[in-house]
Amino acid sequence: VETVQGRTVRMEHGDVVDPRGWHRRAVCRFARHPWTRAVARRLHPDTAWRVGRLYAGDDHLPSEYRAPLPQALFDQYLPARAREGVDVLVMGHYHRAVVHTAQVDGRPVEYYVLGDWVAQRTWLKAQDGEFSLWRDRGPGQAPVRLGPGDHGPARAA
Repeated sequence: VETVQGRTVRMEHGDVVDPRGWHRRAVCRFARHPWTRAVARRLHPDTAWRVGRLYAGDDHLPSEYRAPLPQALFDQYLPARAREGVDVLVMGHYHRAVVHTAQVDGRPVEYYVLGDWVAQRTWLKAQDGEFSLWRDRGPGQAPVRLGPGDHGPARAA
């Protein structure tokens, strides 16, 4: 938890809170274990990349990431973080661009899922105490601010 632009912000990857299945959380915890990291440091980067791609599959984006975000993130996880004093929750992991605001105990809380830079070309901007999610539209085109909602994994044009 950090203070950014005068707001209490929690930034996290999101893999260990993914409510879609224990197997994904277990793999993520395994990947972060000190022994796993020690072994990975001894591997050639090409070998480590191949192992990672085997886990991810051919499509890079598993099918469950094409579905809307798990409702438990909105119903359970976001309110729990808000009750800890978080004003803005920023998360990655889901490869979706999401802008969501909720009232928790009468207080507005903002939730941003970053999408990704490679497929969606999205980023979060903090300016003058305001947070906003943006998408780059390519050379010669101005970036566009994303409004509320789930903007899915579609590639930016």
